[in-house]
Amino acid sequence: GSPGSVLPHLEVEIIRAYRAGDMEGALAAQERLHLFREMMVTPKSGDIARAKGALEAMGICDRRMMPPLTSVDDAEVAALKESLKPFLPSKAAAA
Repeated sequence: GSPGSVLPHLEVEIIRAYRAGDMEGALAAQERLHLFREMMVTPKSGDIARAKGALEAMGICDRRMMPPLTSVDDAEVAALKESLKPFLPSKAAAA
């Protein structure tokens, strides 16, 4: 359920910026990842279920969870798809 497993490009961005000595760029990417993490945690659904829902919204995998965990519903997957757009690389966000 880590945000990096849903948006690994942000973690790569942090590492690349750090290695290049761009601390401002690394911090900006870290802040985006933190905002995404905050968006993923809700009282209604656990972050693992929302992560799987986000991955489904991106066409990567199915949202189904094994009992006793519960999956997010269609409405939440649709909402996640919209919420993900600012965090995706520009090419993926247009899809």
